Amino acid sequence: MTTDSANDTPHGFAPGAYVGFEDFVGPLYARTAQPHGTIMGFRVAREHVNGRNSCHGGMLVAFADMAWGKPLAGRGYDGGWATVRLTTDFLAPADLGDWLEASSVILGRDGDLFTLQGEVRKGDVRIMVGTAVYKGVRSRP
Repeated sequence: MTTDSANDTPHGFAPGAYVGFEDFVGPLYARTAQPHGTIMGFRVAREHVNGRNSCHGGMLVAFADMAWGKPLAGRGYDGGWATVRLTTDFLAPADLGDWLEASSVILGRDGDLFTLQGEVRKGDVRIMVGTAVYKGVRSRP
């Protein structure tokens, strides 16, 4: 993995323009890559870890929830989406300083409901997998 020496972020990732909760738990980054569309990433910092210096499970779930819905952008739901269901399985720890990336694929659509399958990785290691159902919401006026 090549990193940008200015901020130790892998090449191609740019800071996201997030507000509210997403900004609070960040900084979060994004890059566009095929076939997964937008991939989000972040470096595990002191505020993300538990007492064992491993990334807190709550942070991983929050990150997955934000990242896995990204494929909905550009499908008529650029205004966002609401989480209906999120199921995750933790497979391995992520430690202080690790760079994590999350991506997902759309498995199906029923009207404005989308079912996705996602993963969070550190390098070649899958640390979390799961499925999600999101409801697309239109942009607010």
